[in-house]
Amino acid sequence: MKRPGPVRIAQLVVGALAVAAIALTFAPKHQEAGDAIVPVPRRTPMPDFTMSDLRGGAWSLSAHRGRVVLVNFWATWCPPCREEIPGFIRLAKSRGDLDIAGIAMDDGDAAGVRQFAKAAGVTYPVLLPSASSPIVDAIQSLPTTLLVDKMGRIAKQYIGEVSERTVREDVDRLMAEL
Repeated sequence: MKRPGPVRIAQLVVGALAVAAIALTFAPKHQEAGDAIVPVPRRTPMPDFTMSDLRGGAWSLSAHRGRVVLVNFWATWCPPCREEIPGFIRLAKSRGDLDIAGIAMDDGDAAGVRQFAKAAGVTYPVLLPSASSPIVDAIQSLPTTLLVDKMGRIAKQYIGEVSERTVREDVDRLMAEL
């Protein structure tokens, strides 16, 4: 069987990101602690995506299937984003059963993001979408955070700053699911 060439791989990645953009646009929006997690039958699958991280490696959502994943869209220039990052760092350190990825929505090269992440002590992967990524246009507000269940479905979406306590409570609920 012939392996797909770089052009075909790029087409597949762009297609997957377009599907992700659509899913993000139409996913139910939740942001308060009292809001319920989306019931299982109503959850939208989070399309797989692969992005480069700050170390030059690749991070794929599908590699984390079977685990609860928190995907945080943020930028270095966004004050509420900067406020919630310490809580995500504590979650990453204390919750070995939770995978976290931060998607930096900054314009330009990775140097500023890398410098900020190092200074802030970010311990989870920071991903860098390409400027042409459909995901860049799909995110309407920063920060936006998606909580993805073990089956790869969007269980909750937070628009704006979310507290560590709220995420902890929601992760606990998802961990209790079969």
